[in-house]
Amino acid sequence: MSLTGVLMAKKKAKPTLPKTIISKFIRPSEFRNVVRIADTDLPGELPVLYALTRIVGVNISFANAVVKQVNIDPRRLLGTLSEEEIARLDSIIRDPIKHGVPWWLVNRRFDRVTGEHRHLFGSQLTLQLKRDIEHLINLNHWRGVRHSKGLKVRGQRLGRSRPRAIIHHLKR
Repeated sequence: MSLTGVLMAKKKAKPTLPKTIISKFIRPSEFRNVVRIADTDLPGELPVLYALTRIVGVNISFANAVVKQVNIDPRRLLGTLSEEEIARLDSIIRDPIKHGVPWWLVNRRFDRVTGEHRHLFGSQLTLQLKRDIEHLINLNHWRGVRHSKGLKVRGQRLGRSRPRAIIHHLKR
């Protein structure tokens, strides 16, 4: 018997996996790599719950409430959702109060202008934050003054990590 024959005889057969396990890792033909929800491109490889948190203004609690309203498994990959499920997710994120999401989960409760509960996301949220800061500055509110000088706003102490230009303003 040759040496190669001995080595071939010692090799074991590869174990085979059941088809149910293999099917979890093979992407179906209708899988989408990029899904657009709430004006944001989201990766289809992530579970729905964590993919929704990639939208600016959507945290894990809000995403969990939205997924429960749509009645989707939160561990399901975003790329496997149908067009109808994606449209339902989008409509609930755009108007959560209308669809039954609790008012205390939205990020703009008792809006100063309208007095309603609203949920802002994406560029709407960043622009509203800028408007709020400008409003505080125009009122000469203490927080607005701190914002305009580039200092800490919420009562933190000024450590040694601040720029020298800010120290110059403090000494005046």
